[in-house]
Amino acid sequence: MFIIVSVSVLLIALFFLRVLLYSKKNISEKSFSLALQSENNGEYEEALLNYEIALVQVKKMKHHKDLKSKILEKIKVLHTVIQYQKNLFNVNKNAY
Repeated sequence: MFIIVSVSVLLIALFFLRVLLYSKKNISEKSFSLALQSENNGEYEEALLNYEIALVQVKKMKHHKDLKSKILEKIKVLHTVIQYQKNLFNVNKNAY
């Protein structure tokens, strides 16, 4: 009887642990997909914010090295694009 109860408790604990880990994975992936949508819509500042949120979540998980490297590359590119747009706006503003 004790063995059956112990196994049941262990299975329930493993189930809740799996649900907890899946929800954390889901948060980072949700932020990443929101960032991709914002980037595709030309909302670069919003995309940058969502990538940074996803990066924080991925750093907590430690086993998503590929996703982490993708996010870091996207952040670098977005910083460059935002800086380019600011410089382009300043050049156009000074031309008139």
